[in-house]
Amino acid sequence: MAGPNLTGRRCQCTACGDLFNSESAFDRHRVGDFAGLGGINTRRCLTTAELLAAGLSRNGAGAWITGVFLRVTEAHKQGPQGVGATTIAEATNGPF
Repeated sequence: MAGPNLTGRRCQCTACGDLFNSESAFDRHRVGDFAGLGGINTRRCLTTAELLAAGLSRNGAGAWITGVFLRVTEAHKQGPQGVGATTIAEATNGPF
């Protein structure tokens, strides 16, 4: 069985298996310190509750996203008579 199509900046964590729609969302889900010389590695993935508390959410495909962006249309750029901004999730770039 093939896994998800990880194109662009989409990521899948090898530790927890969760999918992320951007590198920034992926980076925000890992916390703790790397092991230094003789040190202890405390790196771990955030729990679902911690991800939600940190402001991440899941898109329609189940991938974690950092937020919502505005798509500004040409009509919006022309002024108030043509306001056409649409709120979209950052995952609107494809099926994942």
